[in-house]
Amino acid sequence: MGLAIAAAVLWMATIIRLVVTIRRPDAARVTMAAAAVCVSLAFTVGVVATWFDTTLDWPNGAELASHRLFVTGAYFTLLFLSAVRHGRLTHPAVVRHTVLFGTVVLAMVALFGAADVHDRSAGSAFASAYADDGAAVLYRITFSAYFVYCLVTIARTCRRHAFTDGDRARTLSLLGIGVGAALAAIASLASALQMAISYLTGQPEPVLATINLVGVAAAGIIAGIGVLVPIPLDTLLRWRRARRISDHLEPLWAELTGSMPEVVLAVPPGRNPIEHAEMVSTRRRIEIADALYRIHITEPAATGIRRSGNPPEALGRVLRDATAWHADDHSGVLAADLLPAADDDLSQLLAVAGAYGAGR
Repeated sequence: MGLAIAAAVLWMATIIRLVVTIRRPDAARVTMAAAAVCVSLAFTVGVVATWFDTTLDWPNGAELASHRLFVTGAYFTLLFLSAVRHGRLTHPAVVRHTVLFGTVVLAMVALFGAADVHDRSAGSAFASAYADDGAAVLYRITFSAYFVYCLVTIARTCRRHAFTDGDRARTLSLLGIGVGAALAAIASLASALQMAISYLTGQPEPVLATINLVGVAAAGIIAGIGVLVPIPLDTLLRWRRARRISDHLEPLWAELTGSMPEVVLAVPPGRNPIEHAEMVSTRRRIEIADALYRIHITEPAATGIRRSGNPPEALGRVLRDATAWHADDHSGVLAADLLPAADDDLSQLLAVAGAYGAGR
């Protein structure tokens, strides 16, 4: 059941990732999408392992197929991390990862072919059923060694970059992927240890088998959520930010546009609530800025603003007094000319609106 849930979550994340990649393809997105497809297929094969083996008449074929998909997904993830780190896929990195990946896959296929595992399907009990076969043990150790190496690299990279830029959606995504990778590494290591210890002692290791089973399912669910969460969370944060800006600007906007309705622009409905909220927020910024280029501040008030240590806030306080500014003549000083030049006009408008609203 856990594997099925993990597969469903991963496929939802993968479909969204594919849509984003098709719209805006680049090396990072393509490699990440390829990794997501491979991992989702691997979980799917694990869920339908018995059907897979029976349909293809390939005992334990799901074991090899799912593991090859897992290592392929790990390979593409390493390429993705390299593309993100360097801004592009460098030739040395591609060659290095490809040679290692190819060597591991060849070793896995050779060891699986040499192992005495072709008589019956063991399903999820492969590690317990064939722990007495040396080639099968080496096969699982080879898979786990490469897989754990990739997963530890992924987890370390996610931890390193999760808190670097203040983007909460990206932080949660990287944390989810990193925790999922760490759990998958523990599960894979437990599986390899289970077979190795059972081979050496001749005794079953049910605890390690349980760790593997639970760890794989938990890893898939958490990593899938990590891949899935940025889009809805980023959408929610965009909507909330637009609404907060609009609400903050609303008192000043209402006052200025009430005096100068000609600056008001029609707001199209937008394709969705997020787009509409952002359009309203943008229009209020534009209309307030336009109004400030039409308002004239009286000379005494303008002098006080110039002498202030914070002109935007001083302007906001002056705008509370209807006798200190005029919209219908050209005497005095343009309100916009009293604001210092700044790259971020939004911060200035928010300061003006905040000071204006504080007295209301």
